Amino acid sequence: MSNVVGEKAVHVFVLLGHGFGANTWQRKYRLGLIPGLNGYLAYGYYLAAGGGWSIEYSYDSDEGRFGRIRRLALRKLLGCDLIHVWRNRRRLLAADIVWTHTELEHLGVLMLYRILARRECPKLIANCIWLFDQWPRMSRIRRSLYRELLKRANLVTTLSPENLKVARQLLPSAQCECVLFGVVAQKMELPRKKTMHQTVRIASLGSDMHRDWETLLEAFGNVPRYKVRIASSKINRKLIAGLNNVQVILARTADDVRSLYEWADLVAVPLKPNLHASGITVVFEATVSAVPSICTDTGGLRAYFSDAEVAYVPPCAPIAMRATAEELSKDDERRFGMIFKAQHRIISADLTEQGFAMRNRRLTEELLGSNSETTF
Repeated sequence: MSNVVGEKAVHVFVLLGHGFGANTWQRKYRLGLIPGLNGYLAYGYYLAAGGGWSIEYSYDSDEGRFGRIRRLALRKLLGCDLIHVWRNRRRLLAADIVWTHTELEHLGVLMLYRILARRECPKLIANCIWLFDQWPRMSRIRRSLYRELLKRANLVTTLSPENLKVARQLLPSAQCECVLFGVVAQKMELPRKKTMHQTVRIASLGSDMHRDWETLLEAFGNVPRYKVRIASSKINRKLIAGLNNVQVILARTADDVRSLYEWADLVAVPLKPNLHASGITVVFEATVSAVPSICTDTGGLRAYFSDAEVAYVPPCAPIAMRATAEELSKDDERRFGMIFKAQHRIISADLTEQGFAMRNRRLTEELLGSNSETTF
């Protein structure tokens, strides 16, 4: 493995979850089957390539029904996708450094390193998403195992400063950093001063475990002033029973999501308290699509956008959410200003996929320039 940054090639292996590998993603991308704003490879890590750096993505195996059941069963038992990691082990072990996006992958990498018992392994950036939200509900044995594994990561990263605080408390001996996420911003819609529809159209998207659909529906359900469309595969359909102004749709393609943003006057992002910046992708996409956002103030989202750029409301506060929507519906200047400032924030802070990739590259340059090794 070559480790001299700036003099020799640096080979990065990006290990993503099953279903996000280069072969699967590119096929779906060509067919327009990935909802939202996306590049031709997931999360934009490939944009760090160039100047002697090569970025290689993991692949998804054609596993069949039995292979999938076996993989998911072991994933549930271990809390990580060890079989998926094992299938990618040859390319992984040939890299200078491994980048991961969730704990399902990096815990598997750390277990693989233990199993192989090699003297030296590729360095690892272990990005955590849901791990620390789930930590209090884990068994003592599992917490002990994960803590021991993560001590061996060269760098633990998060997408939220709230997650970072907990990571540093739980892993005092590990190097931990917050790396702000980014969005595909090439097709940013120009903000326009426009009047809302008489019946205000509210779109809400997402399937994250921390979506607070109860608060959203209490705020707007059966309120004649509003029409609500929810794009989610995880919402309990019983919640909308009897609500004649709420429609649940399945946004399966990029065009489906684009059409929903075009339809909406406002985007609402209702969230339960969390640590991992839940909802940031939707806030990004709404901003790029020039639609103002109302968002629950939780998860460290203020690291991305301020009060001037997003209309924040407290958690579990349906009255505040509806009042905020009412205020925004009557203030064309405020809505325009929010979008203008939020789009400027994306550009000025480089909250783009390219920026996210390069933030990971800069951290990697520091790691590869140090004398630390990943040994087991």
